[in-house]
Amino acid sequence: MEKARDIVDWLAGLAATSLWFYITLQIIEVDRQLVKREELEADEIAIRLAGCKGVFIFARMLKQFEREGYTISHESILGFPALTIDERIRFIYEKCQPG
Repeated sequence: MEKARDIVDWLAGLAATSLWFYITLQIIEVDRQLVKREELEADEIAIRLAGCKGVFIFARMLKQFEREGYTISHESILGFPALTIDERIRFIYEKCQPG
């Protein structure tokens, strides 16, 4: 009977750990998406204020960072990558396409 109780306890621990892990991953993803959305909104405001010509200069600067080996533009509050330099460059060029 004690062996069955040990198995039940082990399964309960596994379930609790799995739930904790799942919740943690969800928090990380929400944090990452929030930072990404806020940064891209800031880039969109910059496009409206400075115009595409001005923002293309910034995009060239970002490309230089990429050439030097930097890939992450922003990290989430918890320290995980939230936005890559490539994502920012693509966002800028998508927003500044004519038409």
